[in-house]
Amino acid sequence: MHLAIISTIRSRSVAVLRVFQNTCHYDKTYHEPLTGIYSSQSYPHICKDWLSENRFTEVEDVVDLFRQKQRILFKDMAFASQPCLRFPNTQFLLLFRNPSGVFASLSLQLDTKPDMDVLKDVCGYKSLIDIYHLLKQQGSKPMLMCTDDVKSCDRGFQMHLPTITGSTSPEFFHWSRPFDAHDYKKPRYVLQWHEDAIWSKSFHINHKQHKLPKHMLEVQQHLINYFEPHYRHLLAECAAQK
Repeated sequence: MHLAIISTIRSRSVAVLRVFQNTCHYDKTYHEPLTGIYSSQSYPHICKDWLSENRFTEVEDVVDLFRQKQRILFKDMAFASQPCLRFPNTQFLLLFRNPSGVFASLSLQLDTKPDMDVLKDVCGYKSLIDIYHLLKQQGSKPMLMCTDDVKSCDRGFQMHLPTITGSTSPEFFHWSRPFDAHDYKKPRYVLQWHEDAIWSKSFHINHKQHKLPKHMLEVQQHLINYFEPHYRHLLAECAAQK
């Protein structure tokens, strides 16, 4: 089967992707093709400089990937991933992280005070909840994984790796392969957003503490309050998994 990893933003999804990329179970890896399509249509003023010439431009072309015989490893952002409901023969792993951690990481990429409506969209909590419940309605068995810290990541891997790969081999967490994926962004922007996970040789969590600039503090608290109910809902669903 194919594997689709769908995530809220800044939720360690590239590091999780690399765990599965190191299993040798998949023939090709695709990184955020749906995000490239959605962002170029909805937020061209933000992402126009990032876009690679060989990115996907049509949703149907992305869906067609999952009709091939090759086994696909796929990762995308929840806010752009409603079309994943059409992917055939696919396992789904849905990732989420505490909104305070999401925004602390995101703020490192932002030079000015962001548009609140854009942030509420792209953070992706509501989208992830919708995708989770719609997949269940379709008869799929989506797997939820919290990536707040080492303990929650370890718990998620112990629960889901056997279902996806049949093993919890420690080799998955020490990477012999370089990161290699088709991406909608130009290489310099791939590194800008994911440098730590791309250059790392093993799965780990960066515990560096970053002081938020003043213009971000008010935004951070507003978003934490806004997304906290969504986060709690996902935590409850995650805890109920068997």
